Amino acid sequence: MRMSHRTVLGLGALLLLGAFVFLARSYKHTRAEPVGESEGSVSVAVTNGADRGPGSLREALFIAAGARGSATILIRVEHIAVETALPPLVNAHGVTLNAQAPGTTIDAHALAGGAVFDVAGVKTSITGVTIRNCPDAAVLLRAGRFRLMSTTIESCDVGVDIAENASDFLLERNRFIRNRIGIRFAATNRNATLARNEFVENADGGCVGGAWCARPAKGRSHQRAFQQVRRRPRGHRRGQRVACSSKTTTWTGRASPPFILSAQA
Repeated sequence: MRMSHRTVLGLGALLLLGAFVFLARSYKHTRAEPVGESEGSVSVAVTNGADRGPGSLREALFIAAGARGSATILIRVEHIAVETALPPLVNAHGVTLNAQAPGTTIDAHALAGGAVFDVAGVKTSITGVTIRNCPDAAVLLRAGRFRLMSTTIESCDVGVDIAENASDFLLERNRFIRNRIGIRFAATNRNATLARNEFVENADGGCVGGAWCARPAKGRSHQRAFQQVRRRPRGHRRGQRVACSSKTTTWTGRASPPFILSAQA
């Protein structure tokens, strides 16, 4: 039996509507999903490990920058590939980036240049991620009140590159492994705290330019060399606190170059 022209049009409309519903549901499952909002603050979930697109880290950073209040980014994928420069972490009310998936890795081997994370806004924190294979810095810090905690930075040119205008920051319980430089200070920075960080096989030093430890002399134990540095090195100001060991460092105060910390295994 032949179908009428009107029946064919109706079936076509139904098929088209079904396609739209399918695409909408697919987008809902892959986009950067808002997981909560209060008084302008927003929480966004990263559910896509691609460089761009719905649910990607890139989209989440754009959402965070445009939020009317503080923003929280929750990473729920185990692997993220960064191929082009990400937007900076900036929000006048603060940005918190947390890895919820265990072992979350951000791989920047395809990035042509520039930092993986450009921290340009105050009250930013990054916790629990692993950043690998950066041709430049993993984190460029150029703002105040920054926190980097429980993060691993591996095989990058510089782990954390600290600009002159950065102040009031905390780097705690992080691991810097096989980078050229673990942490680099550009100049004197106010209220810098480095606590319980681990440095392993960083080619030109675990930390360069900013506190008061020294590379152990050849053939001498790390612990012995660090103990000698504790005798208040030349230029060290009274009131600054220094405590270094072969794998960790705790330092609080004004970071003044020159400084090299190396805790090679």
